[in-house]
Amino acid sequence: MKTNKTSLTQQIGFTQEEIALLLRINRTTWSMYEIQRRSLKTDELLRLTQLMTILSQPEQTLSIESQPQETEKLWQEELEKTQLEKLKLERKIKHFRNKHEQANKILLHVQCLIQSNQFSAQAYLLDSITHRGRNQLKNYNLKSLTKMELELEVLTHKISLLEVQRSKK
Repeated sequence: MKTNKTSLTQQIGFTQEEIALLLRINRTTWSMYEIQRRSLKTDELLRLTQLMTILSQPEQTLSIESQPQETEKLWQEELEKTQLEKLKLERKIKHFRNKHEQANKILLHVQCLIQSNQFSAQAYLLDSITHRGRNQLKNYNLKSLTKMELELEVLTHKISLLEVQRSKK
C-alpha cells in the first residue's frame, strides 16, 4: 500500500502498533502490508475497511457538542471500574493474609504438639497437618502478597489521577 504519498499509518496519525492492534494483527504483519510484501486476510481487510470508513467521516461519528459529556462519562466509568478493581484486590489481599497467618498458626501448633511428646503416637497425623500447612504457606507466600500490595498501590495512584482528571472537566 506504500506509494509516493504518505503511508496509511501516517495519514491516520496512529502508530503501526496501534493500527495492528485495532485490526487484531501483529505490527510486523501491518508493516509488511504497508510496503506491499504481504496481503491481509479477508477478515483483516474487512476490519481495515470498517476502520477507514469510520475515520473518513469523523463529523458523523463524533458530535463535537457531546464530546465533553462523553469524555466526562468515560472518565467516570474508568474511575468506577478502577475503584471496583481496587476493592476486589483489597478483599483478595485480606483473604491472602488470613490464609498465610492460618498456615503459620498450623505449623506453630504442630511444633507445640511435637515438642510436648504427648501426640507422638499420632506422628503420621502431625506430618499430614505439617504438610498441609507448608502447602498453604507455599500457595500464600509473602512474595505474592507483596506483588498484590504493589498492584493495590498502583490502583490507588490511578484512582487519584482519574479523580484529578475528572475534576478538571
